[in-house]
Amino acid sequence: MPPPGQPPTQAAPQPSAMGTMVESMAPWERYVVIGALVLILGDVVFGILLREFYAGDLMWLASAVALLAFYANRQRAGSVPAYASLMLLVAAAVAVVGVRGFLIEAYYVLRNAGDMSNEMVYLLGFVVWIIGVLLVAWGGLVLWRSRSA
Repeated sequence: MPPPGQPPTQAAPQPSAMGTMVESMAPWERYVVIGALVLILGDVVFGILLREFYAGDLMWLASAVALLAFYANRQRAGSVPAYASLMLLVAAAVAVVGVRGFLIEAYYVLRNAGDMSNEMVYLLGFVVWIIGVLLVAWGGLVLWRSRSA
């Protein structure tokens, strides 16, 4: 108890486990992990629940591998062999498939531009998918640049 007349002292706020984990991540790791989460969650919402936009099996596989590798690396205190190489491979796969998927979907949207008024959920799923692909690809590029420096 503090002496009478003095305000009680407040303990310093403790950082959350999520905040601590995010702060300990490398910048490229943040992009890859967040992008993988966006791809999986976006496909769950727009592909499985709403059945409007399908992200593709390879995107699921690459995202799952990225998240599992990240989790394993955290559990083993950063000692997963070839972790960075695996994440770079995942990012490259997502980028290559993403370019192909973007061209296919952009062609579909442009070809059906007049009829897209009823497909706003599809377009929103497409935008979420693009964001996930760009995040993972950007993380891979940041990792690539940091390895060659």
